[in-house]
Amino acid sequence: RYKPDGVAGTHVRYWEIWNEPDLCQFWSGTPEEYARLLKVAYLVIKDADPAATVIWGGLAHFANGEFLPRLVAALAADPLAAQYDGFFDAAASHQYSLSYHGLQYTAKVRAALAAVGWNDKPVWITESGVPVCDDFPGPTCPSPWRASAEEQAAYIWQNVAYTRLAGGGPIFHFMLHDDCGNVVAVDSPD
Repeated sequence: RYKPDGVAGTHVRYWEIWNEPDLCQFWSGTPEEYARLLKVAYLVIKDADPAATVIWGGLAHFANGEFLPRLVAALAADPLAAQYDGFFDAAASHQYSLSYHGLQYTAKVRAALAAVGWNDKPVWITESGVPVCDDFPGPTCPSPWRASAEEQAAYIWQNVAYTRLAGGGPIFHFMLHDDCGNVVAVDSPD
């Protein structure tokens, strides 16, 4: 349906399968169940469009420390993993608020991939950023887990440097203004 020249009339070539499956509010299953979802999605997408890129759902990293190693182990243990390149073309990571997470989280994913011989897999940063303060309707500065517009600009470049240092990229920044889409509380990390 969505492949180039598909019936939807679109040209989707990049597929990120799920969002932050290591957070229970987005995925209530186990890492092994997510590995199964990723495998099925990969096989279906590649059957429809062999040139498509399949990226696993960006990991948040802070809530479930066992998710990443269990996911990689489940994928690597699948008898078809070697034939189908582990059922993903790129790993994805999300990093927010602290620029050095670009180094820490990317290195963590790289190490997990290297442990099973997937050293050549790219690590995409499909979400990164720091919410701003002093940007209506958000809170005023200083505010925990937020930055001024100038600090946000510095975060972007620091995040790029740290992420590239750890061998990650491409990097997607989210977002350049704060729409306070969730909670407008002074102590909100959002």
